[in-house]
Amino acid sequence: MIQIKCENIENLTKLHLKNINDIISEKEKISFDFFKDNYTNFEELITSKPNILEKTIEKFKENSTNYSLDFEKNKQILIGLYNKFRNKFGVQFVENLNITVCPFCNREYVFKFDDTKQQKTRTLSTLDHFYDKASYPFLAVSFYNLIPTCSICNSKFKNQKDFYAEKHLHPLLHNFNLLAKFHLKIENSEFYYSTKGIDIELTPINENDVKTKNTISTFRLYDIYQNHKDIVLEIIKKKNMYSEDYLKVLFKQYEGTLFKNYEQLQGLVLGNYISDDEIQNRPLAKLTKDISEELGLI
Repeated sequence: MIQIKCENIENLTKLHLKNINDIISEKEKISFDFFKDNYTNFEELITSKPNILEKTIEKFKENSTNYSLDFEKNKQILIGLYNKFRNKFGVQFVENLNITVCPFCNREYVFKFDDTKQQKTRTLSTLDHFYDKASYPFLAVSFYNLIPTCSICNSKFKNQKDFYAEKHLHPLLHNFNLLAKFHLKIENSEFYYSTKGIDIELTPINENDVKTKNTISTFRLYDIYQNHKDIVLEIIKKKNMYSEDYLKVLFKQYEGTLFKNYEQLQGLVLGNYISDDEIQNRPLAKLTKDISEELGLI
């Protein structure tokens, strides 16, 4: 998982609230009133950070036995509001967060495109509900509950898993890059020319970090990254091809023309971004960075 970094997030939450107010109907407002014992006011429900949303869920669970069949009716109304929001503002929402890669897996690109068949702009991503909308419909359009992600992470791996009951890292709050690391494990002497000679490990830096463990498990990050051993094999070969002296020669020759700094040269050799500030911009960047660091390439 890669943290979603957004400098103007307070402004985006205000814009999000305005967008919801622009499209919400009286019927949908009444549905929010159905859950009135579970939040302070409508504005806070839409803009509050995950720790406040958790408290909202706690209150909801305390009062849930008081709800009748009206719950299902109001749930569908609020899910309908989410669908209306997604159709009108979904592309803008993703674009404003400046996301180019799925934050959960760091493997799939996220970008917008013109759908000529439907004659509208769409985005190659889905909006995951961190706290699933079927269980917690009153959070269906809460800003911090909407995470742009790839369809595999959303539909195949997470689906309707209850992130309130089983705690996970939140991409808008937690920096997975500082909480977990990829490691290279040499299996046998074939590691120079065959992926059969290596293994990729992904472990929390703190072995007692339950949220990070759950995130790795739910999104099957260890399993899916076994499909990228070829990238690691290439890094191993580059370690032997590009000595530090050779890199210094290249940098001296092209500094100021092809490279602004030494890090850009390293990134070009490795074929990816390697700085903490840029690994969210391209698939597999964290894997490249962690393994390269372990091998002493950066």
